[in-house]
Amino acid sequence: MAGCTCENWSLQDLSSALQDMHKDNKKIVVPMFQRGKRWNKNQEKTFIDSLIKGYPVGTMLFYETFEDNKRTYILVDGLQRGNSIKKYMTNPTEFFYDDSISDEFCAEILKIVGQEDEEFYSSIRTILTSFIKEQKTFKNLQYYSVAKLIADEFKVGYEPIEKLIDTIKNFFEERQDLYDRIASTVIPVIVYTGEESNLPDIFDRINSKGTPLDQYEVYAAAWPVNEKYAISNLDVIEHIVKKYDSFVEDGYYIHGYSREEMRTTRKVNAFEYLFGLGKYLVEKYEILGFNKNLADDTVNPIAFELVNACLNDADKIRILYKNLQTIDLNVLEKAIYKAIDFVNDSISVVTKFKGNSRNANKIFHSKYQILSMISTTFKEMYANGDFTHFADGWQERKSTIAKNLVHYYVYDIITNYWSEGGTGKIHAAAKPNRYMNEISSRAWMVALDGFFERSMLRAESKKVANPKSEEFVVLNCIYLKTFTAMDQLSIERFDVEHIAPKEQMRKLIEACKGEGLPISCIANLCYLPEYVNRSKKDKNFYQDKKYLQYVKLEEVETKYSFTEEEDLDWMDMPYEKPEDFAVLKEYYTDY
Repeated sequence: MAGCTCENWSLQDLSSALQDMHKDNKKIVVPMFQRGKRWNKNQEKTFIDSLIKGYPVGTMLFYETFEDNKRTYILVDGLQRGNSIKKYMTNPTEFFYDDSISDEFCAEILKIVGQEDEEFYSSIRTILTSFIKEQKTFKNLQYYSVAKLIADEFKVGYEPIEKLIDTIKNFFEERQDLYDRIASTVIPVIVYTGEESNLPDIFDRINSKGTPLDQYEVYAAAWPVNEKYAISNLDVIEHIVKKYDSFVEDGYYIHGYSREEMRTTRKVNAFEYLFGLGKYLVEKYEILGFNKNLADDTVNPIAFELVNACLNDADKIRILYKNLQTIDLNVLEKAIYKAIDFVNDSISVVTKFKGNSRNANKIFHSKYQILSMISTTFKEMYANGDFTHFADGWQERKSTIAKNLVHYYVYDIITNYWSEGGTGKIHAAAKPNRYMNEISSRAWMVALDGFFERSMLRAESKKVANPKSEEFVVLNCIYLKTFTAMDQLSIERFDVEHIAPKEQMRKLIEACKGEGLPISCIANLCYLPEYVNRSKKDKNFYQDKKYLQYVKLEEVETKYSFTEEEDLDWMDMPYEKPEDFAVLKEYYTDY
């Protein structure tokens, strides 16, 4: 009958069974479906360090079977840990490093040889680490040779050697005692009995069907839990309350949580604060509206990333809580809002343009692009950790930064600058401030030419691409000079329209069996008031005579399409044979 039982194995027995057979005549074997030994040196070092410090290291899963009347365990889960345990039990000195030797011990050795300078610590560590790694054990060692090496290093003769031997001996005997303690440490093992054919499925479910902790869930447990901060923003508090309430509503008891107390005192720890702030930011600011629909208990990392970018010059989110220990978070929060508002106001001429009204929830920029702009502006606004007053010279610099922000906003989108690089680019942009430098006319020419050439490389026929962020941004820039404020107030919605309509273009390409044309090229797009676009449907401006009865063609040509009738005459020609496609392509490209 299938089932699971729990056994306790010492690490020594586990190591022995992995190598051959342990004292109870048991052995551990690795199944064919096991993945390889994947842990790198740092992962193995961290695991052994956890054993040394007495941290819990989880369970292992065995499948029990019998071979030749001998109990055999198939290792289903825990290969990486088992491999590290075997390595340590076989050769503990492999996990002995320079940092295993404390400053206090180095000082004790230096005192024996009549030295006090801390710069010699590294010499002591190098000598002792090299010595012990050659031994491959801490047990029954002879220490004269290493003591003599230290005496020779500091040119002190033979007199201190005996004292050095005693001190070094005591040190490594303590390491042996530690090894013995670890060897006797017991680790829980779940033993499964059942059909062996189920093992690959069990292994797959354990290793791939679950959802591993993301880095922020690790921070929730690793950051100080009881170090509280009083927060004035009640909306942030409410998002934290929602997180815990989602568990309470499912019938869980949350240790230390009181909804009323949290709302009254508004005291939360660093992780809770950034969790709630992230939820608040994506609701408050459209330009930060990334991942707005996450569950109440799921971290939106944007506040972690933004606060780190504002306070640090590198990715230090893992220890970001240390920054917050010396800062008034309410003052910091208000300062960050000022930076966000400044950036938002600077780029709103493009992001808030009425042409976007049918795409009200569309964000053209990437998260890292906008975080770069905000954090860099924040560092220009404030200096030396004082978030209550603007930095000297900010008033003189801010007009230049505001102008450049909108330029870089467009430039970076049409060049796909933020398509790769992630958080590293956020910090690179601030050293020195990228947004203080004007983009040259030459750079603009290259960027725009490249953008247009990429548009022209498309070969669309049956499927026509929807406009991308870069198309919307370029269109917004074009129409800034054309649409008056009154236009934007009087026209409820605009459409992005293909001047040479896509349905008609599909038919022309299909008629001459062509491979496709860049139908959604930026040069074939324009904004049109929604009511105008809906009336003419799939005909162009000049073909639909009914449409021309209701609109002023001159207004469409001068304000929206920038075309003349002869620009689209080629659409009225017959394209029927395969050889006609070359003619269609030439006309379309010229247009």
